[in-house]
Amino acid sequence: DEFTCSTVINACVRGKDPHQAAWWLAELSSHYGAQSALCYSAVIQALARAGEAQDAGRLFDEAQELGKDVGSGCVALLANACQRAGDAKGLARWRKEAAGRGAQIGLPRPRGQLTAQTLLL
Repeated sequence: DEFTCSTVINACVRGKDPHQAAWWLAELSSHYGAQSALCYSAVIQALARAGEAQDAGRLFDEAQELGKDVGSGCVALLANACQRAGDAKGLARWRKEAAGRGAQIGLPRPRGQLTAQTLLL
């Protein structure tokens, strides 16, 4: 049930183990059906904070396919993770997603391969 999922996932997130949280989300979903947007959001955010933008992005896409609106907070964290990793293509994707939601993403000053033009996409 949703309570069990959110409790287990929250324990993994608080324990700073986003991959274990993702595993539990998949495991619980396979036994009990797709979990809530809240569960997806918690795992996406944990993965993004850990710098795992690709894994978080795949989970975001899965949530969207299931009709789960995980919110603009996930999009902002995904953009930030891409920015920190110097992933200009990923950053552009999440900025576009944010714009489609009517949200703006405030990012830290770019470093590495990113340029001012990249941030204006």
